[in-house]
Amino acid sequence: MRKQRFLYLVGSCRVEYGEVRIADLAMQTVAIEHETAEKVLQVRELLGLATKKNTNYQRKLKQIMDRDPSIR
Repeated sequence: MRKQRFLYLVGSCRVEYGEVRIADLAMQTVAIEHETAEKVLQVRELLGLATKKNTNYQRKLKQIMDRDPSIR
């Protein structure tokens, strides 16, 4: 597994964009952090992510690995 991370400050929120590669599979991740949920939701909207499902990172990696046992 290889992951590249890019850190940004958007408004008052810390935003991490990541590119994860496992064998020939790739996915992008975004994490938005702030003390208040309101600020996180505002930045989520600003970035055009309001309609995207919030997915647990470890759960998603497990789903990928379960689909393709050759990458273990």
